[in-house]
Amino acid sequence: MEESRRTSPTPQSPTAQRRLQACERCWKRKQKCDRLLPGCTACIEAKANCCPRSVQLGGTAEDASGLSNAALPDYIETLKRKAEVLDDQSRRRRPRLSTNTSDGRPSLPSNIPTDAAHDSPQTSHDTPLTDQTSLTERSVQAAMGEIEFLSRNAMAEPRGEASRFPQELAIGNMIKATLAISGKDPTQSSFTLSQKSKYRNMLGQTPTLTREVVADCMGRFFGHTKALCPCINEDEMLEYRDSFFDGSHVSHTISYTAFRDFNVYMATAIGMLLSPESGIELFASSLHSTAMQSFPTILGSNDDLNMLHSMQLMIIYSMFSSMGGSTWHLVGLAMKKAISYRFHKEPLSDIGIPEQKLNRRRNIFWNLYILDRTISCAMDRPFSIEDEDVTLQLPSHGDISPPDALDFPA
Repeated sequence: MEESRRTSPTPQSPTAQRRLQACERCWKRKQKCDRLLPGCTACIEAKANCCPRSVQLGGTAEDASGLSNAALPDYIETLKRKAEVLDDQSRRRRPRLSTNTSDGRPSLPSNIPTDAAHDSPQTSHDTPLTDQTSLTERSVQAAMGEIEFLSRNAMAEPRGEASRFPQELAIGNMIKATLAISGKDPTQSSFTLSQKSKYRNMLGQTPTLTREVVADCMGRFFGHTKALCPCINEDEMLEYRDSFFDGSHVSHTISYTAFRDFNVYMATAIGMLLSPESGIELFASSLHSTAMQSFPTILGSNDDLNMLHSMQLMIIYSMFSSMGGSTWHLVGLAMKKAISYRFHKEPLSDIGIPEQKLNRRRNIFWNLYILDRTISCAMDRPFSIEDEDVTLQLPSHGDISPPDALDFPA
């Protein structure tokens, strides 16, 4: 053993060649490896075969100057060295640009090397800082490349390639597919779609509404849905109704008009379904179809609050009509979007969200929360979110009890 120690190459030998990383045996045994070639000291002492790792970090043995896998430089230090190199290049070129010849062209001082000389292999060999930076960059790029590969596989969504993301999973297409599911019998979804298309052609594309009909239906809507959505802002809905029948021809944005029309048509359709009169479900379905024509514009406006508010109206409609889509799927989509927007968390006070917007955010989430609890209990299915995960406060003007006071079964 002592003889093998004396005859083996020492790590301090300046001419000894080294691997870029530990050998396979030392790496698996998690022991220190001096990475000497052709065999490390630990493998020679154990009379074992010293072979390189099957997965290389990057680079070759020729350009490895003592950099091991466990000794990767810190990322911040790498950036600092890169900044020093760029700053040095900038200082060299600044005198060149500031000195002009008699004909107005920039001259090159004799004591400053040319670009060709600066970039030549001979000059690069004389600058150890550049050599070290080049090797460092290769090692860091290899490590970051592996990390990026693992991240993409873990998330199953390629970064920087949004155009290749499956469009079938977009929220608009998922809602469209949910509406195509029959609330009466999911196996008859295609038949439901053909029926809706046929009835829409019979009634016309845009139903004509009167103020009296809308006022009656919206009053019924507010009165009967208070238990399902106690935080619906009635004043906001009435403003949309007044603007809908406003004859002053005030110009509004396309997104505002689409959202206003959606609210009026959906509230009227739900009010019709709640009417004691019979035979008007067909007209309610026509209003629902007309409202859904404005929904793509609402999605295109990228307003999270408007989208979730519209979805809660779609959920209420689907509860009273078998042609309104799957209530369970609509609630699930709406709650997942609300959670992804972190609507269930109370925002920090220093963010500075306006009080009106914060109250609207609270109204929408607590409405969806109660709808989720009600439908999940009725269908004996799990809740979308647990109470301990909700930190959002109650709206300042809502008629809703604290979550602990809501008697929902576990």
